[in-house]
Amino acid sequence: MKNSRTIPEVIRNNQHKLNEAPPPRAWRKLERRLDQKRMFKWSLYQQITIVVELAVVIVLFTMVTYSLQQAQSNQRKLRGNTTPLQEFNSDTPDTTALQALALTRQLQNRLAIALEEGDFSKRLTLSTPKNQTNASIPDFTWLEGSWHNPTSEHASVERWHRRNAQLLVGTGAVVVNGDTVFAEQMRLYNSGTGLVFETDFTRGQAPVRYALRQFSPERMVFENDKIAFPQQIIIERHSMDVYSILMQNENPLGLSAQQQAHLQQRNRVVQQHIIRLMERSQTQ
Repeated sequence: MKNSRTIPEVIRNNQHKLNEAPPPRAWRKLERRLDQKRMFKWSLYQQITIVVELAVVIVLFTMVTYSLQQAQSNQRKLRGNTTPLQEFNSDTPDTTALQALALTRQLQNRLAIALEEGDFSKRLTLSTPKNQTNASIPDFTWLEGSWHNPTSEHASVERWHRRNAQLLVGTGAVVVNGDTVFAEQMRLYNSGTGLVFETDFTRGQAPVRYALRQFSPERMVFENDKIAFPQQIIIERHSMDVYSILMQNENPLGLSAQQQAHLQQRNRVVQQHIIRLMERSQTQ
């Protein structure tokens, strides 16, 4: 005889089997499997995170390294385009550098104008350079002794000595193989109206005189506007053992300030000058 029980009856008759609790061992086994899956998922996430962080660090390091290399390259280019200062010596004569030194000194002295302080009720005012009445022969006694030109091809020497309280005498010469091939006589004296610098530019002709117009312990300007060139002789004391003589025209072309400013818009206005650098000799 066929089994005539229906599905609902079968479920009701076997419901007690569904109410049975699984053994604790089965729960523990299931929990271990779930924990393993969670650990696998977490470790994969950590690995991805670490890889991403390392990639970011590498990119940042590369960018910083590239920036530093570019900065160093630019510094090297700047250093390469800058001409280093060199000391003047007899082995490397450089008249261009010598001229630059003198002109730089001249510009610095013109710009470095001191301030004179008055009483508390007055403002600060610019001081004017000392004129010839503020200088005397004792202010030039540092010239006494022997000097030589370290940039000259041949032995160019000078010797200054004080003949009396109002007169300094200087003798310049160029010596080749022990023979004097050129000589120059110079004098610095008090004419009664001020100090005068005198030199003979051409052998056999009368010496040319220049009156002191500006004086400071480092810079002395002598002028004579009655000759064509040079109308200025500037003596600059660079240190205890180095001085230079600059011969020039303050305005060599005879231009007004307005004309010179106009011409400088599209042209280069060259100022002619002659310079001699002297260094104190060790043996006097």
